[in-house]
Amino acid sequence: MLSVRREKQILSASHTYVLGCDEVGRGSMAGPVVAGVVAFDKNFFIRLPGWAKKVNDSKQLSPVMRAELQFHIKQSAASWSVGVVSPKVIDRINILAATKRAADHALRKIHMQLSVDTKKTFLLLDGNFLLPNYTGRQEAVVHGDALVFCIAAASIVAKVYRDELMVKLDKKFPGYEFKAHKGYGTKLHKVALKRLGLSSIHRKTFC
Repeated sequence: MLSVRREKQILSASHTYVLGCDEVGRGSMAGPVVAGVVAFDKNFFIRLPGWAKKVNDSKQLSPVMRAELQFHIKQSAASWSVGVVSPKVIDRINILAATKRAADHALRKIHMQLSVDTKKTFLLLDGNFLLPNYTGRQEAVVHGDALVFCIAAASIVAKVYRDELMVKLDKKFPGYEFKAHKGYGTKLHKVALKRLGLSSIHRKTFC
């Protein structure tokens, strides 16, 4: 089971909610980048449900397990949200800026849903960067999706959302096999690119 020590430390102070944030699709050649944010309160960590032991970095979980866990996470979290930034915007502002923008979008929705300002929340981010536009307390955790429960939970929500979106885009853009590789640079994807050329959801700066 992933550690919840940091979350408990944060919630034992003056914060009402601890937020986990992670992104998916950052290295993809097609499709958007998606940031997930999940908020938990103190009550959740008093008696962790059994499914919480299965939470891990979304990349380490099977699609079936991710789908099961994202259902439980959404049911148990105080709030959850995703932020989506399109391939065109990624090409215009670069992937790091787009990743931060996706997180900003998700965080704005979280705070609206919770009806609290950033003084009541503490954000734990996966990676080695902070969000310059976020006014609350925040902390970056390298490999946080494999170490910190709430970050891993956010990674699962974001991964399931983006995978489902890429399956829908597969129907809109037949031949690229987006449902199989989700836009990443696999051999299958590269063969399709040579045959069909770039679609409107490909990132030109990546391809």
